[in-house]
Amino acid sequence: LALYHLSSRGGTLSELLQEATTLSGIYRDSLRQYWGVLRSYPELAAALEQVVNAPDGIELDARTSYQLESLGLVYLQGNRTFAHCELFRTYFRTHFQQGNSLLDRLRQLEQENQELQRLSFIDDLTQLTNRRGFDEQLQHEWNRLAREGEPLALLLCDLDYFRYYNKSAGWQAGDRCLQKVAGAIRQTIHRPADLISRYGSEEFAILLPYTDATGAVFVAEKVRDRVKALRIERDFQIGFPADIVTLSIGAASQIPSPQTETSLLVRSAYEALEQAKRQGRDRVFLHTERSSSAEFP
Repeated sequence: LALYHLSSRGGTLSELLQEATTLSGIYRDSLRQYWGVLRSYPELAAALEQVVNAPDGIELDARTSYQLESLGLVYLQGNRTFAHCELFRTYFRTHFQQGNSLLDRLRQLEQENQELQRLSFIDDLTQLTNRRGFDEQLQHEWNRLAREGEPLALLLCDLDYFRYYNKSAGWQAGDRCLQKVAGAIRQTIHRPADLISRYGSEEFAILLPYTDATGAVFVAEKVRDRVKALRIERDFQIGFPADIVTLSIGAASQIPSPQTETSLLVRSAYEALEQAKRQGRDRVFLHTERSSSAEFP
């Protein structure tokens, strides 16, 4: 491009080089494209800013170095990353110096986007993971434990007769009840890999990696007892003996397989939950491989 410009439009090489990094320079279109890419990826912009301000190169993580090299902005020498050419060094160093507020804003936007992404998986009322977050985590754990050949357990918990509670006590009391129950479950589930989710309006799901059927039932009983210990009173009579809010829980555990889908585990837990309800509620029911389920009153 430089040779074509000099041969067709005249001028000297020194004049061309003086204007190369300016808005009227012959490389302006390509440089703007690079700057546009960096504006979309603040983490790469921040890394390149370090590179162009380090004449002796800088060590970056391998992934970032590879991405910048793939763009053609840097070259690698050993473990150090250098600006690809003096044109890039001068142009981007000037833009970073002039546009610090812009780069800071880009970083802030990236942080805000990450926070919005996190919030999109959180239930507003209970601050537990929502259904979307649960589905994603379930698939992740399913794939991971399928590779390891380890069991994955799922507890589906349903607040008994919660619709009647809402009718008699009002939706605000219902919301407070859900928050208390969520807190009780959170106090019971302690392992970092375990996940508690608000699965439906009055349903909670608990995902337990590395947990067999015996462990699933043990945890389910602890959750059921902790919720009963809240002693959230209800004042309606529909033939159910308990005068406090209780949970019915369906439990299922299996070793995931690449040939099966997560829906198999969810369906098993749902079947167990329905059995718990049919048997009188306020109990844990474990799904087994046989057509009938085992009850734990």
